[in-house]
Amino acid sequence: MKKLVVVLCAFALSSCSVLKSLIDEQAPPLTVIDQRFDSVKTNLSQIGNLTPSVAAFISEKLIKEVLANEINKTVRKEDDKNSNINVLRFASEYYLSDQTIYLKPRFTLEFIKERITLEASFDGAVGVHNLADSIYLRPALLDFEIDSIEFDGTWNDSKEALSKLAIDVLKGFKDNLNRVLFKEPISMKLEWQQSFEHPLYTTSPASEKSTFRRFEKGLILVNEKGLRLLAQVTQNPQNNIPEVEIDISKLGQTHSLEEFNSLFEQYKQQYEAIWNTYFDKLTETDMSLLIMISKASISEILQETLSVGANISENFDIPKTDFNSSIELESNKLDCQTLREPFRRSRYQRESCNWSCQRCVSACVPILGCSEACTDEPACLSSRAVCNTREEGRVLADNLVHEEARVRHQIEQEARVGACDVAREAADFMALAKFKGNSKGSGKANINIQSVTVNSDLTGLSLSLDINVQADAKINLKIQPIDLGHAFFCIAPYANTFDQKIRVSTGFKTNEIPIVPTSSEDTLKLNFDFESFSYEGTLSPPPIQIFISDPEFIAKCGAANTLIVTGVAIAKVAEIFGEDEPDTVANLLGRFSGEYTPPSFEMIIESETISLGEELDLLALPTWSEKAIHLTSP
Repeated sequence: MKKLVVVLCAFALSSCSVLKSLIDEQAPPLTVIDQRFDSVKTNLSQIGNLTPSVAAFISEKLIKEVLANEINKTVRKEDDKNSNINVLRFASEYYLSDQTIYLKPRFTLEFIKERITLEASFDGAVGVHNLADSIYLRPALLDFEIDSIEFDGTWNDSKEALSKLAIDVLKGFKDNLNRVLFKEPISMKLEWQQSFEHPLYTTSPASEKSTFRRFEKGLILVNEKGLRLLAQVTQNPQNNIPEVEIDISKLGQTHSLEEFNSLFEQYKQQYEAIWNTYFDKLTETDMSLLIMISKASISEILQETLSVGANISENFDIPKTDFNSSIELESNKLDCQTLREPFRRSRYQRESCNWSCQRCVSACVPILGCSEACTDEPACLSSRAVCNTREEGRVLADNLVHEEARVRHQIEQEARVGACDVAREAADFMALAKFKGNSKGSGKANINIQSVTVNSDLTGLSLSLDINVQADAKINLKIQPIDLGHAFFCIAPYANTFDQKIRVSTGFKTNEIPIVPTSSEDTLKLNFDFESFSYEGTLSPPPIQIFISDPEFIAKCGAANTLIVTGVAIAKVAEIFGEDEPDTVANLLGRFSGEYTPPSFEMIIESETISLGEELDLLALPTWSEKAIHLTSP
């Protein structure tokens, strides 16, 4: 057996012009400019219709790793499938340029049937485009150079014939590999299929909603630093990605380098303008992968998620509250003359002595008829005179007692008014009673949230919020008169317990809520913390109405009841219970106020596993930035 070894010129075929002509004739070179021109032209046709929500950067190092893994896998698969070819060695170099990726693979191949072993170097390029949430890399082997050929056997043909055979088998290998690479492109799936559940506790099925987003279309830009993608997202959950048919024959339609450079510069300027409008300026660092989700896009998702509103039902507790105050009036508002009481005394009622003392005798004489004779009885006259003398004495004695009592009453009244005037002049306020007790209650608060507007920069949101409360309350009350309060307020202590119904209806109020981001190990939380806001409610019936209709209060606190019932009620109550106790006054009138803080909630953006090819998965962690939320893999 004879082995013929032909060593060919490597790379530069200047001294092997016959062989180079054969290669060019049977394997016409495909220009890399065609692929680049095609990519830029396609993207330029879409750029005016793109509103990007997501941007991505894949480093040169990572792209080379993906290409090496996937092309090596494809080569080995072809090796296993084709029994006539044995791939003895495969290695490749990759580098990136404007809108293309170059590859320079080297093969040592054994063609068993032809009994040829050869070493060859290829020039190739990687076409880059995207559909939906995937970036597709489509490598193509273009022209090749044979470094050496070994013919194992007895050969009588010329070197030219043997070289032609080697070119034929190598061209067949190239064509087969190209068909596989075009049919099964390398897929880098930058999947962001984010679904946000409504974060608030809801009470109606209509309020249960989730929001879904996935990639729809995008634009790619490649340079020596790596690959960039601007992508638009869609609400459509169906992943209907059309098959892409690439006509390899069209790659032979050449364009000049000047045409490409002009087109690429136009595309690059528009691309940079869109990127910097929606996303943070890219600074290529040592990161392998960066995905930016615009805050405007997250805002839109939150807006849609929260747009259905929410009904929240919460326990509403009014904690036990003690109150203890003095009931005072300004001294100049006390009229001491009202302390005067009219003199009242039951007078002696004189008994009557005016009875008749006459006694009459009747006599009848025949023929003359009957006659009556009347005379005063002496004993009766005497008794009547004694009665009159006694009653006159009693009336005189009663007159003396009455006058003495009247004078004493007058003296007491003057002393009472005088003491009141002295006390009034001595102080600006007069304490009438101690007013103390406690209140507590519980019930349910129904919170209705509507009209949510999320700021596009995710600094906060505004919403309309309405709270309705129905609760039961119990109020314990005690009034203890002091000093002049026994005269001007209550003659005796008064105590009672009231069961009340609480009602609160705030009406819709607009609330501004800041959004505060916090990062954990593998998640980014958007925290929504409501601020407390004030509300007003009613007590039914108002306690003051219970007072004035309570017989015990009327009996013990007649003076206070008179003050409350007469005149303008609110003004009188304010006077009585003190202007420095506005809450107590309002409560007595059936009004109360407080503060309420709705429950906070959060929305979580989780880390994403990004599949680059079939063998490489990267975990991208979320972080907060100026214009976007970043998912970064170092």
